This record gives sequence, C-alpha cells and structure tokens, in this order.
Amino acid sequence: MFPIHSHMQMMSLQPVMFPQPQLLIPFQPVLFPLQHPHPFLQSQPLPNPYPQPLLQPATHAKTVYILSYSSEVIKRTPGAQAKLQTLCPGGIPALLTVNCQTWRAPLPDACRNCSGVNPVVQGYVLQSRTAVEEIDKAVTSLVNHLNAGNAVASIQTTCHAGTHRSVAAADIIAQKIRRRRVHAVVRHAHRKRGPGDLR
Repeated sequence: MFPIHSHMQMMSLQPVMFPQPQLLIPFQPVLFPLQHPHPFLQSQPLPNPYPQPLLQPATHAKTVYILSYSSEVIKRTPGAQAKLQTLCPGGIPALLTVNCQTWRAPLPDACRNCSGVNPVVQGYVLQSRTAVEEIDKAVTSLVNHLNAGNAVASIQTTCHAGTHRSVAAADIIAQKIRRRRVHAVVRHAHRKRGPGDLR
C-alpha cells in the first residue's frame, strides 16, 4: 500500500458545469414579391378554397305571349281587332283562344271591387271544373308547341268584358308556364282596374 499524501486527502472532486450556448435564429417568413410571382404560380392557378356555384343556364330561352281581351269591344269597336294584333310582337298567330264566357262568373261584389288579376277572382275561376280543364288544355298546347322546337308561342283568352274571367285565366296560365321555367308575357287589352286591385 502506498501512503496517501495529505494534500491529496484534502482534495475533493467537484463537477464542473459549462454553460450551453443557445442558438437564436430569427424567424424570417418567405414572401413572394407581388410584382414578380414564382414561375410555377404563373402557370398553375392556386385552388380556390371557396368555389363559386356553377352558373345556371339561361332560363328565358323560350317565351309565351298571353293576351286577354273583351269579345264585346272587338265586336263593336272598328279597328279593335287590328289593334289587338299589335299587342303580340311579330304577329305571332295564337295557338288557340280560350273562351271564358261560358265559365261561372265571380260574385257581383267581387266583380265590382276587383279585376281578374286579383286572387279573389282567380279563386272563383279555379272553382269551375270546366275552367280548370280548359286552362290545363291551353298549358299543354303551349308546352307541346315549345317542345317541338319553337322558341315563341302565343295564346288568347276572352270573355264578355275582358276584365274578370279572361284576365284571371291569362294570369293563371302564365303562372303555370313560369313554373316550367318559360318566360311569360301577359297583356290585358281591355281590363278595367277595380278599386281592390293592387296592380
């Protein structure tokens, strides 16, 4: 055994701690200049995260003209028939004329207060089975004519005064045609507006 020197006995081992260096890298975002975008971005458009809805095709490619008139005015007024023809552009011949004179008339109070554009009068017209059948027949004729490749069609409705039943029939036909995505132009040649009408 070797003797342990006194100065070595006094020494004690202590761990030595060295500070670790810290790496500080500043954050620098990479931005493409707006004036000179990356070549890839020039040729490849970025996908849109919110795509727009597809455009619907034009819905008014076909047009129906619906004309209501008074049979009494046509009978008694010179030149009324010729003037009636000018209300339909291009002189399009009517596929058929719906004669509304045989239909049940609205109640007198409704006739005094409203014309056929009013829902009250139209409700009276739709209570008649004959009226509903003839209106549906007219709509079927128009649809068949358009499905045959025609872009324009014309139809007429008539009653004695041209204010109630014929006007209501024209408006009801227009509503049914528009539900089939067809543009409908309604013209009332001899309608007299009632105090209860909104238009």
